[in-house]
Amino acid sequence: MKNRDFPDNPFLYTYAIIMISAGLVMLAATGLSIWQENWLWFAGGLIISIVIFVVLNKKCLRELSCPKCKKHIAFEAGSGVVCKKCKIAWQLN
Repeated sequence: MKNRDFPDNPFLYTYAIIMISAGLVMLAATGLSIWQENWLWFAGGLIISIVIFVVLNKKCLRELSCPKCKKHIAFEAGSGVVCKKCKIAWQLN
C-alpha cells in the first residue's frame, strides 16, 4: 500500500486513488454531455461519480490494514484510526 507520493500514509494514497477514479468518470461524463449536446449525460455522470466515491470509501478505506502489524483496521471519519495492536494513529492529513 506504500507509494512514493504518500510513503507514510496508506489512507491518503487510497483516498487519492478513489478521488482520481471519481474525477475520471466525471470528466468522461462532461465530455459526453458536450459531444452529445445532452445534459442528462452530465447529471448521470455526477450521480455515478458520487456513488463511486461513497462505495469505494466504504469498501476500500474500511479494509485497509496497518502497515506495521498487517492487521485490518476500520476508518473512522474525521479522527483517523488507531491500530489497537501496535497503538499507531493513522490520519487523513
